[in-house]
Amino acid sequence: MNSDFRQCGEPLLAQTWRNLGFVQVTCLFIYVLHLSTLLSIFFLTLTPLTRLLAHPSSAMEASLLFVGVVGNVISVLVFASPINTFRRIVRNRSTEDFEPSPYVITLLNSSLWVYYGITKPGGLLIVTVNGVGVVMEAVYVALFLLYSAPPLKAKTAVLVAALDVGFFGAVALVTRLAVHGSSRVVVIGLVCAFLNVLMYGSPLCAMIPNGIGFILGTSQLILYMIYMNSEASNLPGESYRESQQQRLIVTNNEANI
Repeated sequence: MNSDFRQCGEPLLAQTWRNLGFVQVTCLFIYVLHLSTLLSIFFLTLTPLTRLLAHPSSAMEASLLFVGVVGNVISVLVFASPINTFRRIVRNRSTEDFEPSPYVITLLNSSLWVYYGITKPGGLLIVTVNGVGVVMEAVYVALFLLYSAPPLKAKTAVLVAALDVGFFGAVALVTRLAVHGSSRVVVIGLVCAFLNVLMYGSPLCAMIPNGIGFILGTSQLILYMIYMNSEASNLPGESYRESQQQRLIVTNNEANI
C-alpha cells in the first residue's frame, strides 16, 4: 500500500512543484516566516512565565519580568512589520521606491545586540529576541538583493559589505582585542544604543528637505501678503492702471533700443 501511495504521490508532487512558480514559493516562505514569528513570540513568552510560576519571587521581580516579556513581544512584532511590504515586493518582482537602508541598518543593530547579549552575563533574552531579528532582517535584505534594479542592488551590496560585515567586524575585533573586563560590555552597549538612536531617527532625514521647502514657501507667502497691495494702496484704480501701462511702454522702448 505504501509503494502504491508513493507511485501515485510522486507524480502529483512533481506536477505541483512544476506548477508553483518562484514567486509563489517565495510568498509561501514569507508566510512560513510569519508563522515562525508568532511561534517565536510564544516561546519567548512561555519560558519566562514558566520560570516565574516555578519559582515565585517578589512583586518587583515579577513586574520587571512582565515588562521584559512585553518588550520582547513588541520587538519581534517590530521585526515582523515589513512582511506585508516584502509580500508586495515579491508579488510585483520589484522593490519599487523602497529603500534598503532601514533593513541593512536594522540587521547591523540586531547583530550587535546579539553580540552584546552573548558578552553580557544573563543576556539570554537579548540574544533570542535579536536573533529572531537577525534572521528576519537577513531575509529582507536578501529579497532586496534579489528583486531590486542593478543600481539599487549594487548600493545594497555596498551597504551590506560596509555596515553588516565591515562595521560589525571592526566592533567585534576592537572590543575583543583592545577592551577587557566589564568595560567591554559598556562599550558594546554604547555602540548599540547609538545605533538604536540612528535607526529610529533615520526617517527624520526625509523631513530635512521638506522642512527647508516649508520654511522658504512660508516666507514667500508672508512677503507676498505684506507687499502685494503696496502699490495699489498708494494709487487710485485708474492711476494705478495708467502707471502700469506707462511702465510697460517704457520697458518695451528700452528693449527696442
